[in-house]
Amino acid sequence: MKSIFKINRLKKYFSTNSTCSGLSYEFPDIILKDLKEFLMIKNNSNSLNPIENRIINNIHYFDSDQYTDLVTLLASHSKGTVDLWDLLNRKIGDYELNFIQATEIKNLMFDSGKYFNEIDWYCSRVIYSLKESESQRSTFNMIKH
Repeated sequence: MKSIFKINRLKKYFSTNSTCSGLSYEFPDIILKDLKEFLMIKNNSNSLNPIENRIINNIHYFDSDQYTDLVTLLASHSKGTVDLWDLLNRKIGDYELNFIQATEIKNLMFDSGKYFNEIDWYCSRVIYSLKESESQRSTFNMIKH
């Protein structure tokens, strides 16, 4: 009988359900979906703080695609607190961005008027690394123009 109680106690901490685990883990896709919905509401008088807190608490679960989506969404709508952008600036080195992601982030940061040293440096490094084939770059340039 003792082993059943032990299993149930362990199950509580290793459950995929974030409300049962006692942790504040949320899937990044759900956070991004909620952010998109929030940004789509015109003249939204609600605060972005609850979503920002969820991003801050779960940023280490984001992959490079999700990080790119997050930065491009926030930059294209000129949203986000200084603390959130500081975190995003410091976290960019944790992701393996490709040429297209880096170019998109760098362009949106420029268009939004936001400038962060780490984001700019990292994106420039990826863009000028020439790791992509010439045909990939040509295709990207042709689509963009």
